[in-house]
Amino acid sequence: MSKVRISNRDARRYVENRIEFDANNIFARWTHDERAYVVYSYGFHWPMYVFEDGQWYANSDKRSVTTSKHANQTRPTGAVIIEFDHSMIESIISDGIAMAVHMRNEPRIPVIV
Repeated sequence: MSKVRISNRDARRYVENRIEFDANNIFARWTHDERAYVVYSYGFHWPMYVFEDGQWYANSDKRSVTTSKHANQTRPTGAVIIEFDHSMIESIISDGIAMAVHMRNEPRIPVIV
């Protein structure tokens, strides 16, 4: 799938439709196996949101003011979003939600953001 260059103000629409894009220090990609869609701020080291199996997950760790703005610009409208810490989000990206929850024995508590 080709990546589209967009402005940050248009990013939410691309996120909601799960389209890969590049914006100003925000970008989104499907994982290599196309299992999960991931929205990043400033690089692959900071995933903000992950979409897998019909569910959104958010990185709940403390972040910079600018990354908080990026998260607000890309937050899927009306979605129930489950928040996890950064390491769990990385596990979801690499292993999938089922394996990540199993390995950490993490409860899945929905948080609407």
